[in-house]
Amino acid sequence: MTKKELNNAAVRRNVLRSPNLLASSLLIVIFSLFFITNVCYAAQSPRGEGRELKERIALFPLVNLSEDKDALRYVMPVLRTRLEDKGFDVVDEDSLNRFLLKERVRATGYISRDMARKIGEELNVKAVLLGSVNLFLRGENPGIGFSARLVDSSNGLILWADYASATGDDFTKILGLGRIKTMDKLLPRVADRLLASFTTMPSRKETEHTYRIAVMPFRNNSGVRDAG
Repeated sequence: MTKKELNNAAVRRNVLRSPNLLASSLLIVIFSLFFITNVCYAAQSPRGEGRELKERIALFPLVNLSEDKDALRYVMPVLRTRLEDKGFDVVDEDSLNRFLLKERVRATGYISRDMARKIGEELNVKAVLLGSVNLFLRGENPGIGFSARLVDSSNGLILWADYASATGDDFTKILGLGRIKTMDKLLPRVADRLLASFTTMPSRKETEHTYRIAVMPFRNNSGVRDAG
């Protein structure tokens, strides 16, 4: 083969190789850009998502209808922690207490539409969580029961409501295993049951139509003053 033929063959090989080199270079550039974009997004998204998804709510002290005067001391911190674990921004106790004192709010089991709107504006909350501790028994077979409802601060409508109750024996399985013997272990389990369906989104029925009803005063035979 002559020198000229060798040069022509080399040129043909380079021409055939060039598309492969170009394609490889383009793939490297594309993957590099994709990797850099994902790294930047991963570094920024947690804080960004936190700001977008976190909703601020006020947790009113529950009404203690149980016979244990110390019930709220156990219940309130657990509810606050569970709400924060769900991603909600719960108003701190000092700010809430200052508001309740300023507005002279004594009964925290009820909130009017005007008061809901006022707390929404002053504390920048989307909703207010109220409720009651209906049962609180410590001992070998502890028991806890409470109900709660979430009120929209903009219009006073109920966004969510539920209740939960259990005793230590309710968790007993075969051969007596699983039974809960202390309130410290029972309370978080029941709180999780209560808040399992928790949401700040209004139900479809409320958005479609609202019915107006009258609620007559209940007769209080519980022996607990101001239970109604």
